[in-house]
Amino acid sequence: IPAATLVFDSFSRANSTYTFGAKGGLGSTKGGTAGAQAWQTTETAGQLKPFGILNGRAVLLANDTAVSWVNTGSVSANLDIRVSRKPGRWGSGVNTGLSFRVVDQSNYFFAYTSDSIPSPGNQFLNVGFYLNGARSMLATGIPIQVGWTTLRVVTRAGGSIVVFIDATQVYSTTNASLASAVKAGLFNNSTGLGLVNRWDNFMVFDAAP
Repeated sequence: IPAATLVFDSFSRANSTYTFGAKGGLGSTKGGTAGAQAWQTTETAGQLKPFGILNGRAVLLANDTAVSWVNTGSVSANLDIRVSRKPGRWGSGVNTGLSFRVVDQSNYFFAYTSDSIPSPGNQFLNVGFYLNGARSMLATGIPIQVGWTTLRVVTRAGGSIVVFIDATQVYSTTNASLASAVKAGLFNNSTGLGLVNRWDNFMVFDAAP
């Protein structure tokens, strides 16, 4: 577990999918100063979970927009949230996404990467939010570098949002909505992304004010 993390999860545990009648799900995080935190969704214990684990990565099981989150233990709401992608065979794992400022299923911000359909090999950053279930986009189609590993969002209680691809800042804005919310997690943007999206080494740190 990396030093100073509030929350850390490498998803390096038993597979959790829909096979043999299982329901999927992510279980609980590995640790951090906030302790192990249960991954939350709105589904009940008897329902299929939108995310699962396969070969040490978090994967999408549902074919839809999906969000799952954890309590970070932050008291400041100044958070540095990171997740890594791990490209694999047959085009798997090339994209990923984060949720932040999460209140519940209907109220949260998100950032995710996507492929360029007309220009294969190029990728973009997209940022937006849901308020009372209504979706709004802050930015779409921001070009990002090739060969990247980590999507990183720094969100602060004062309203600022800064997004990095590895060490490169690619987007920033100020938006006061949900700025005091301290939950964060994974995000999947839409249908048809079960192969291309993967999540690894999810980390949350305190960020400077």
